[in-house]
Amino acid sequence: MNIMNVPNEEKQFIISAIIFLLFTLLHLYTTGKYEKLIRLFITPIWFISFIIIVIWCIYVFKYHQQKGSEKVKETTKKAIIAFIIAILSSSGISIAVFWFVWIATYYLSDWK
Repeated sequence: MNIMNVPNEEKQFIISAIIFLLFTLLHLYTTGKYEKLIRLFITPIWFISFIIIVIWCIYVFKYHQQKGSEKVKETTKKAIIAFIIAILSSSGISIAVFWFVWIATYYLSDWK
């Protein structure tokens, strides 16, 4: 992928997402809140549920081509955003939720 061929708004989204991710990871690490995330991922039932969610999302975006698939895809996108918000909140970093929602709604409003 040549970065020069990427539309300007996509570049802005990628830069914003990387900055958000770096600051969030830095905050999780420096405050020790990453341990809450680790506990989540090592809980067997949670991890199995997470894998099911990932499989479902792959199915919806790659293989679901039936009537009404756009509605299913749009619903799945919103569910992914809600899931990320829940993970951020359960980690105790509520300020990151604001910036995540801001970035997601600004750049992904016409996410296809």
